[in-house]
Amino acid sequence: MARDALTGWLRQAYRIAQLSVQSNIPPAEVQGLLEERVSRRQVLHGGIAIATTLAINPSKQLQSFQTFPNRSASGSDSAVLIVGAGIAGLTAAYHLRQAGVAVDVVEATHRVGGRMRSIANASGIPTAIELGGEFLDTGHTHLRSLAETLGLEIIDLESADVGLRLGTLFFEGNKLDLKAVTEDFLPLAKQIEQDLESLKGWDLTYRSPTPEAMRLDQTSLADYLDAAPISPTLNKLLRIAYTAEHGRNPEDQSCLNLLFMIGTKAGLWQVYGVSDERYHVAGGNEQIPQRLAQTVNNSIETGTVLESLRGTSAIAIRLGCVRDKTALSASTSILC
Repeated sequence: MARDALTGWLRQAYRIAQLSVQSNIPPAEVQGLLEERVSRRQVLHGGIAIATTLAINPSKQLQSFQTFPNRSASGSDSAVLIVGAGIAGLTAAYHLRQAGVAVDVVEATHRVGGRMRSIANASGIPTAIELGGEFLDTGHTHLRSLAETLGLEIIDLESADVGLRLGTLFFEGNKLDLKAVTEDFLPLAKQIEQDLESLKGWDLTYRSPTPEAMRLDQTSLADYLDAAPISPTLNKLLRIAYTAEHGRNPEDQSCLNLLFMIGTKAGLWQVYGVSDERYHVAGGNEQIPQRLAQTVNNSIETGTVLESLRGTSAIAIRLGCVRDKTALSASTSILC
């Protein structure tokens, strides 16, 4: 996902246009209402952040970071077997152990963390390099709260932008105007609403398509945009955004990419989902799963591949030794 100003700028323009279509309120008034709401939220958020900072004693940041007793993963029964020691599996194990539930965690690789992997001091670089799971979004409230509970420092990457005038973009030598592009989005927003409405009430899959769904699926993104009464500038901007995200030319993409990503959730322009990639853990995001693993360390067995599930029992094979099979019995299994 690209973390750039153009993405957020287009998302904002579509959001205003979509809300204008749905509420019959002029775009300029919608924009004013949104800006007022954001300003109030920033004040409230700032107050909460200050209060939280004053309330926290740095010397006691790890007071909630504790291990929980449990039996070993090897050869013993547990209430829950968790397959996968990535962030999802370890978070589940952490909260279950907090609730007093016995868990076993098995992981096929010889490390925990899944796709979250940080390398410190690589090639003399002072900051950690992320090989996966590089950013935390604003919407990742539970994950950020968990990181703070584990005593980790969260860096707000937008803090460096405080006091700067944001959202001034140029395209093909011309300054982009939010109001103009928002107005240009209006007919496209109406068309998207109509097309999505035609797909409602159906359990659409590739096995049970409707004629309308098939028609839209076979309409390329390029043809859909060209048929829409929008300016050449907006047409080009959308083509650039979708090409960058999906790695395919608009001529090779279905217009459903636009419909389902841009119009399925009211008020949000979701070409890249709702990811804003705003936060980062000082020292590397991999510290989150690593510290989670410390709290349930005696219940994690790495280098163990799941072979099969049989009723409430699981059969696991230790990686590199096919004959070394271990049966783990659990009343519930969670595959992460």
